[in-house]
Amino acid sequence: MFQKIPNSAVTTDYKYPFLKCVWAGTIMSLIWIPQVTADSGIEAERWYRESYAPLWEKSPADNIDLILDHYAETITTHLASDEVRSDTKDDWLRAPMAEWIAQGWLAAELIELETQEINATTASFKAAWKDLYINEETEISCGWYLADKQSGRWLITQYAESSCD
Repeated sequence: MFQKIPNSAVTTDYKYPFLKCVWAGTIMSLIWIPQVTADSGIEAERWYRESYAPLWEKSPADNIDLILDHYAETITTHLASDEVRSDTKDDWLRAPMAEWIAQGWLAAELIELETQEINATTASFKAAWKDLYINEETEISCGWYLADKQSGRWLITQYAESSCD
């Protein structure tokens, strides 16, 4: 049933032992690295779609603390005027949201999302939102977000308004 292998065919005397290490490292990189990077991109998009975006769909004013929990302590905003500004997350969102609500804004629905994994701890998102207003009007707005994985959690660290093209 089994064929006996002659002793001369099996050797433990490696002429080039470093090749064994190189071969093992190559195999491990082919197995391990693609899984790590692929999972982090999927994880980032899932976080945005399933954790962040739904908070804007129904009563975002009631969810403001939960929304803010998705942001780093400081948010950097890249303005269309070429100005770059940094604000605390509270200053960045609370007053603007109060203004939007005063103008009749109710909520926003995520309608399109492009996720780009930059590395295992950084991802960017280009999002299109349908803004809903009290008079039943809607408006499409788009933004670019950068999120970093900090202490095992994704947090938005940067934002720029972008065109919806």
